[in-house]
Amino acid sequence: MGFRDLLLHLTCGDDDCVADRVGYAAALAAHCGAHLTGLFTRPRMALAYHYIPAAKIAEHRATVDLAAATGRRLFEENLARHGIAGEWLEADAGALEAVQLHGRTADLVVLGQPGATSIDPLVGPEYDAEHLSQDLMFSLGRPVIRLPRDLAPEPRCSHVLIGWNGKKEAARAVHDALPLLCQADKVTVLCVDEGRMDGTPGADLARHLARHDVTVDLVVSPESDRDAGAILLEQAARLGADLIVMGAYGYMRWRERVFGGATESVLDGARIPVLFSH
Repeated sequence: MGFRDLLLHLTCGDDDCVADRVGYAAALAAHCGAHLTGLFTRPRMALAYHYIPAAKIAEHRATVDLAAATGRRLFEENLARHGIAGEWLEADAGALEAVQLHGRTADLVVLGQPGATSIDPLVGPEYDAEHLSQDLMFSLGRPVIRLPRDLAPEPRCSHVLIGWNGKKEAARAVHDALPLLCQADKVTVLCVDEGRMDGTPGADLARHLARHDVTVDLVVSPESDRDAGAILLEQAARLGADLIVMGAYGYMRWRERVFGGATESVLDGARIPVLFSH
């Protein structure tokens, strides 16, 4: 069963990359024959907004309204360009709660890397927005594609690189990515041999994917002191991969996020889209 229901999250602060993100998500939905929902979340006001001048609050709201209108225009233009069905939603609640509400009934959620600058010098971006991707990976229960800020607007997904270590998170990611793996021109499985897998690392996964008519190239990286995420990114660049599939390792608890080294390295350093599952 393929992807039939995609959700794209947008918010303020994405002015320099919103067109590429909308274009990527719409092209991916067309590639999969899926319905696309665009969800724009309006940042919550800072806790101290009572002390901010009314004119500044009005300016902030006008900025948000403009960003929402721009996003909707681009979204509707891309629906028409690709001939796909979709709907536009706006939410005033916090981004985490809104994406959880709508994303848990989607097959795949498309997220962007947080904006590098605040949209307003006083009000600023939504509190803790920089951790949205990480929070959703652990709490959403759905696969997430995290897009880099410098993004080619057309999703090729022609060469998919799988990071495989035999753990349950990696198994979940491979299963979640099957619709894209089945359509890819080339799939490479990278195993960083840390001494935990018997026999030839990745051989069982290669046989499993072959039963889904997915032929893979198997690359085994010998055990080393280097971080597995850094090795994965290095191999993605060397092989010319345009999508990484990997498990998200770690956990989230109140006021603390703890990540596995590979997850954090890829989150910080990926220059191509990454499909994460947890």
